[in-house]
Amino acid sequence: MVARELELFKKNIPTMGSDPEVFVVRGKRETVFPAWEFLPSKEDGGEVGPFWDGFQGEWNTQPTPATKSPLEGIKLGLQRILGAAKAKDPTARLSLKSVVNIPKMVMRKAPEFGVRLGCSPSKNAYGLRGKPVENPYELGVRFAGMHLHIGCSELDVNFEHLTKMLDGVLGVAGVTLAQGLDDPVRRQFYGLAGEYRLPKHGLEYRVLSNFPLAHPAIADLVFELAYMAVCWNRMGVNLSMLGPEGVVQEIINNSDVALARGWIEKNWKFYETYFQARYGNGYWEPNPWKTNKTRKALLEGIGAVVETPGDLEENWRVFHTWKTFGVGI
Repeated sequence: MVARELELFKKNIPTMGSDPEVFVVRGKRETVFPAWEFLPSKEDGGEVGPFWDGFQGEWNTQPTPATKSPLEGIKLGLQRILGAAKAKDPTARLSLKSVVNIPKMVMRKAPEFGVRLGCSPSKNAYGLRGKPVENPYELGVRFAGMHLHIGCSELDVNFEHLTKMLDGVLGVAGVTLAQGLDDPVRRQFYGLAGEYRLPKHGLEYRVLSNFPLAHPAIADLVFELAYMAVCWNRMGVNLSMLGPEGVVQEIINNSDVALARGWIEKNWKFYETYFQARYGNGYWEPNPWKTNKTRKALLEGIGAVVETPGDLEENWRVFHTWKTFGVGI
């Protein structure tokens, strides 16, 4: 049944893309390197970028069919950002931090265009809202996320239902994957369960931090889980089949790793059934990343399968050619 439905779904495959954000740090103290000092504005950076978005760098990956992974676009953005930063300061390096502290002196000297929080308001499938920020100069931290874009405007989609399914499949998994890496402060302000926007191409899922940048295999897994959620939603599976909405909100909003781990273990058959239908037995046996390491990462976190999650330059081989597509660990 699942295999047949997936085959039917392939006739109208949605596209997927992302707009990752990353901080650059410099010097022995690894202080934040404001992106406007080495990147152009969004107006000058073009549709793809990279460009500055406040203190962090941002770029857009080109939409690709959801059956493929836009890893090359992510790597290219990292390469361009780090290259531009190193041209200004050779000590510059990419940071996986989703929350950075901005020193008061840096904040005072920062131009108004670099300090303002430029995001337009999000929608929320549960009616939740983060803390409002009246004066961005008084907010001593900044955040980096990786929003996923799903091109499904022509499909018969209930976007609230899809967002909730993304929460149940991917948002919860993001809590376990990013354990020990994510800073829960971010979700006091944004990235709450159920957060999304509706651009003209479909859905922008705004819950995840930038943890997928830890390694191309992790980014690949994140897009795979997003496609899984889209497929289940397309087939009429809803969040209540996985568990209560309230539990999902508690897991994501509180970054509750133990509760998230229990959710994944309870619903592992959903993950297993999807992967077997999508890839057949070949998904499970020949490729150890797709078997033991996927489950290990989802339950124990990125650090259990990636030796140095914070070394983005090495993990993505930013200035080198991938020997393979970069997905193995």
